[in-house]
Amino acid sequence: MSTLDLLAIEEHRLHEAVKAVYGSIEEKALQLHRDGVIEMYREVHREYVRLARTGNVEAMRRAAHLQWIASVEPSAFTALYNLDPAVCEELVALPQQMCARDQLDPELRWMLPHYTFLAAWWFEAASAPALTSFCRKHLAEMSARPPLDFVVDGRGQLGRHWASIPAR
Repeated sequence: MSTLDLLAIEEHRLHEAVKAVYGSIEEKALQLHRDGVIEMYREVHREYVRLARTGNVEAMRRAAHLQWIASVEPSAFTALYNLDPAVCEELVALPQQMCARDQLDPELRWMLPHYTFLAAWWFEAASAPALTSFCRKHLAEMSARPPLDFVVDGRGQLGRHWASIPAR
């Protein structure tokens, strides 16, 4: 049984493993695969989705970020590759349900359009019409400025990503 804190620690450990590999993009990806880092990150994603399934919105945010980053960055830089399609579909269904009920929290309302802006195909799914519509509608008002109480520390790749973006 994983907790958010344990998963954040595991993400930090995996991030350090990614930083330690050298060579070309192909060589790095092969080494991460051979060392089991890619499979361990798949498991972190699965665990976040498992927690999200129980109503843990923070787990959903982190899983969504991992799923998005896996679609926009080479695995040699993230160790995210070939995430479980069933788990990915399940994750998309969670914010879809929240959008359909107009229950997205401020962080998701801020994050999801950003992800769509950088990779429009990510949430473009027939199975997620409310989510797709929400993201398209809110692209114009997208801001790099996070919600006031937004925290980056201890949130794995999600935190590192947002910490790296200067606020407008």
